[in-house]
Amino acid sequence: MIKNKLYKKYCDMSFKDCLPFSMNIVNLSCNLNCKYCFLKYINRSKYMSKLSLTDYNDLFNQLIESGVVQIQFTGGEPLLIDNFFDIVKSARSKGFRLTLATNATLLAQQDIPFIVEMFDEIQISLDSLNEEECDYLWGVKGHYKHVLNIIDILSTKNIELKVNTVVTKYNVVGAADLHNFIASKYEIHHGLAFSLLPFINKPNKIKEFQINEQEFDLFQTYVSSKLEKKRLYSRENKWICGMTKNTLTMDEYGFFYPCLVGVAKLECNIKNCSFNEIFYGDEVENIRSKIKSVEYVQGCPMYNYITRGELF
Repeated sequence: MIKNKLYKKYCDMSFKDCLPFSMNIVNLSCNLNCKYCFLKYINRSKYMSKLSLTDYNDLFNQLIESGVVQIQFTGGEPLLIDNFFDIVKSARSKGFRLTLATNATLLAQQDIPFIVEMFDEIQISLDSLNEEECDYLWGVKGHYKHVLNIIDILSTKNIELKVNTVVTKYNVVGAADLHNFIASKYEIHHGLAFSLLPFINKPNKIKEFQINEQEFDLFQTYVSSKLEKKRLYSRENKWICGMTKNTLTMDEYGFFYPCLVGVAKLECNIKNCSFNEIFYGDEVENIRSKIKSVEYVQGCPMYNYITRGELF
């Protein structure tokens, strides 16, 4: 495995020179029904078969030849990917640095030794220290205690662990309580998202969940961390975007996307094109050239795409 300093150095170099560094494998389906999630409003065509284990093995070999060193499994919920454990084992055997972003509801305690052995980093979604708030926002009841227990177990393991929280109008205080709880009990990173992506075909629905400045200030009064208010508007303001510079995203059907968000699907599919043909192809290079041509882009390109149907 690449050591931390070398990993960081190569990450920075690949970003600057637009070289393949990492790959996101995303499952856009989920076992939860989070009320603030825009992905469930996207109509997806599933006329192609999902990638087989052989397809993934071929992809991993291509990624090695291209210089990719990191793979992130994310979602939706990545544990729903067919043959997930075999795919992960294959990726690990190639020497990739592996990251898992999961809601942890499907992660059984007996699977933890495998997960710790395979992954270098795990990111777990948890939105509140209040069980009722979690149940409401997730749209599914009964997972809160399980997820909290998984976090507790993983916190004792030799693995980089992060907890991610989406702050909405419905969990301002509960998210703050969670932030304080994590800070007092664990030495792990707590990621906070205050700016939500809008809902495709439902432009006004986001207002039900997006917090305002007063609610942001309320959150701030509960926590010791100093947070910049511009984080509320990060999706709309000038944006330093790394989209396509050293990373692409692929779903379990083999389709590629310029961003981890999983919209603005590209024409290429790994069944028909090699990874290098996609990464260095005209479609991706057109996006990359627009990103490289300016220091900032006006608004997150994915925010633009969802609201206006175009990236820039």
